Amino acid sequence: MAKRFEGKTALVEVGGIGKAVAERLLQEGAKVYVLGKSQENLEKLKTEHSSINTIQIDVSDWDRTKTAVEQIGVVDLLVNNAGMLHQEIFVNVEIDKFDKILNTNFKSAFNITQIVARGLISAGRQGVVVNISGTRG
Repeated sequence: MAKRFEGKTALVEVGGIGKAVAERLLQEGAKVYVLGKSQENLEKLKTEHSSINTIQIDVSDWDRTKTAVEQIGVVDLLVNNAGMLHQEIFVNVEIDKFDKILNTNFKSAFNITQIVARGLISAGRQGVVVNISGTRG
């Protein structure tokens, strides 16, 4: 049986559904990289699937994320899946918490997608970007 993503590189932000997405892409033959904040979760994933490449990073950190993603090379399949929820009454949310939410839920996807798109354009290739949001997004 042919694997649909043989020879493709995939990048997934792991959290929630991201783990299942990464596992499926691996089954379909992709070389899979995952970004995650929790070193413990990444180590567990690596134990379960030794061929998955893990990168421990807080994707809300623009510059560190940019450096990490650029080092991967050309990414054919990107799944933006990072997200956080801060449960607080709207009128009580302070700017630092608001910035963290925006940096994680929106800016990280923008940053990573921009890097991936530049790589694809430079390589003269096409790719796929999937943005996943939870029901509270």
